[in-house]
Amino acid sequence: MTFGDFAEAWIKDRDYAATTRERNTVVLNLHILPTFRAIPLREITTPQVRRWRTDLLDAGVGAATVAKAYQVLRAIMNTAVDDGLIERNPCRVKGAGTVTHTERPFLSVPEVYRLADAVPPHCRALILLAAFTALRFGELAALHRRDIDLEARTVSVRRS
Repeated sequence: MTFGDFAEAWIKDRDYAATTRERNTVVLNLHILPTFRAIPLREITTPQVRRWRTDLLDAGVGAATVAKAYQVLRAIMNTAVDDGLIERNPCRVKGAGTVTHTERPFLSVPEVYRLADAVPPHCRALILLAAFTALRFGELAALHRRDIDLEARTVSVRRS
C-alpha cells in the first residue's frame, strides 16, 4: 500500500473538528503528499523523513508549519504501526514536532490606550478587549453587541 492511499483513508477516518480537519488536510496535501504519496509505506525511512523536513525548512516553509506537518506525518505512521502495516514508525527526528516560540513583545498599559485612541472610534472596544482579555482573534471578531453586558460587566463568548 502506498503512503498516499493510506494517508487519504487516514484523514477521512479522523474524528476532527472542521477547522482541525481543514488544517491537517492542507498540511497533508501541500507538504507531505508531494514527497511521500507514491512511496510504499514499508519503504519510508527515517533518513527520508529527515531529508523531507530539511527540504521544507530550506524551501522557506515556516518552522511552525514544518512542525505541524511532521506531527501529521508521525500520526499517520503511528496508525500504520498500530494497524500492523509497518513495524516501526520512521518519524524519529528528535524535536521535529515541536516549535520553540520566542517571547512576543507586548504593549504597556499606556501604549494600549494610545493605540485605542489612534484607531477609528468603532475599533476602540476591539483594541481594549484584545489587550485586556484572553480572547482569541476569532472570538473577538465574532462578538456582537448583545454579547456585552455593561451592567454585569461581562462579555459572553458564544461564537468564534
